[in-house]
Amino acid sequence: MTTHTIDELIAATFSAVDMDGKTNSYYALVLSKCKKYASKEVPTMGVAFDQRGKLVLLWNPDFLRRLTDGEAIAVLKHEAMHIFFKHLARFQTKKNHTRVNIATDMAINQYLRGLPEGCQLPETYKLPRGLSADAYLKALEEQNIADDKKMSCGGMGQGNGDQSQKGSGNDQGEDGQGGDQDGSSAGTDNHETWDKVVDDNGKIIGDTESEGVDTQSTLDRISRAVAQRMKEQGDTPAWATAVVENMDKKSTHNWKNELRVLVNSVLSTDKRRSQKHIDRRLACITDEFLFPGKKKDRKPSVLLVRDTSGSMFCAETQAAVLTEMVAISRRAEVLVCDCDTVIHQVYKVRKPSDFKEYKGGGGTSFVEPFAEAKKRNVDAVIYLTDLYGEFPDPRNIGKYARNTVWVTVERDADRSDPPFGKVVRIQDEQ
Repeated sequence: MTTHTIDELIAATFSAVDMDGKTNSYYALVLSKCKKYASKEVPTMGVAFDQRGKLVLLWNPDFLRRLTDGEAIAVLKHEAMHIFFKHLARFQTKKNHTRVNIATDMAINQYLRGLPEGCQLPETYKLPRGLSADAYLKALEEQNIADDKKMSCGGMGQGNGDQSQKGSGNDQGEDGQGGDQDGSSAGTDNHETWDKVVDDNGKIIGDTESEGVDTQSTLDRISRAVAQRMKEQGDTPAWATAVVENMDKKSTHNWKNELRVLVNSVLSTDKRRSQKHIDRRLACITDEFLFPGKKKDRKPSVLLVRDTSGSMFCAETQAAVLTEMVAISRRAEVLVCDCDTVIHQVYKVRKPSDFKEYKGGGGTSFVEPFAEAKKRNVDAVIYLTDLYGEFPDPRNIGKYARNTVWVTVERDADRSDPPFGKVVRIQDEQ
């Protein structure tokens, strides 16, 4: 039985030895990004998001007290690996509930030691070690493992893959919570919190979809920071090799396409009747009357914000983005906004010669451009910046919490993380 606080246990992950006999700080790096709340709303332990898209670690104090120090540290590592592998965004537990829980747990439990007895492992289902969660999920589907909503999250089930899974702990009630609210069930962790949003008191108040929380950006940033730490130390563990290699491959994606995807996502699908457009499908009905056709209601509008602070990166980098914005202007109305701590100018562009000289050179604040975007009711924001500066509260910016792309360069892992939007790195293509 542990008597240590959650912060002491997280600190202990720095020196805990992995199955490969090595000590790594990766787990503590991930967990340090989480807010931490003791909560009776979870039967064991789980990860959620706050209203700003930040990660939150929830744990039931009664559950934690039952564990030994070694078991508690192992469960914390288990949570960190769910985050690193981005299981929270990649898998939806609302469908194939049981199989998703088992598959994602098998994918990470095989690399941990010291977990509470009975945790899901590949050999439980006569499957080989070393596979991904996706591969295990496919294998479980082929084995026709029943999708039982009452089965444990992070299950402790024993057996050889039989559908009943008797003895599995942390049985779920009809509301998706643990059967024993005092934490007396025997599960490892709770996946039901993956898409949940909590307030500043750690109270679950909704889900990420209804609250408009951008979870993917948060998970991407943390996974990249951990991968960078591994590469700097020159010792990527076996369980992370494929993930890090995949990140390197993804980093060569075409950043220009990310901007086009953003614009396409806000293109208006509404159409209105126009006398200038003839409906050719009805033209054959009569020669006496021409039916008006339809045209798109309007072009979307995009605000391109240029960070003109003194710390901003080179003009060549900015010029590459401006060239792309000219191409985008064929399908959208593009407004340019120059800002450091205050907005210096806002104007419309359609061709390269429309771009004006940069104005600014002071500090950096990202607050005013989003107020400008709301005032002009643009559809999306593209922010060209090095990400050093003050961010607005995501709760105050409405649709721009999801309709924002930050265009930047490769940066240090400890630099400010945007609390919303998607980050693309212009040097990725080089």
